[in-house]
Amino acid sequence: MYSIWDSYRGSVDMNKLYLLADREDAPISSIRMGIWDINYLDKREPWLALVWSVLAPGLGHLYVHKVITGLFIFTFTILVSYFAHLPEAITYTLTGRFDCATKIIDMQWALYLPSIYSFIFYDAYVSAVEYNKLFEKELAHYLRRRFQPKRFAWPI
Repeated sequence: MYSIWDSYRGSVDMNKLYLLADREDAPISSIRMGIWDINYLDKREPWLALVWSVLAPGLGHLYVHKVITGLFIFTFTILVSYFAHLPEAITYTLTGRFDCATKIIDMQWALYLPSIYSFIFYDAYVSAVEYNKLFEKELAHYLRRRFQPKRFAWPI
């Protein structure tokens, strides 16, 4: 109960900070260099992030510059598939030995896969959409700061 309350309280506080920064037109860092990668704002196609995630888990996150998340998801999916004995079950299924496939697969591990893939598809798509919104906001801020005359009369 405490963790649910604490996550709710933290998200409410973060939303208030976001609204304050949005109203005061706070600058957004358009490039960030870190240990693992260089992140920069640019437009991404959400459907392409979804397609990359369908092809291999974690590639959609790498496409939207979430390197740590992408590598974690890739590793976690491989581990769950290994403990579920999924490659062996697929091999037995493709060779027509369905009885061996049903005996070897560990369903307790295999039942993690639908929720993992649902999260991967959803998160890659939503991250691309949100990064595009952030890009549009930073682009508007940049254009206002660089090219808009100081005496511009704002419409009411």
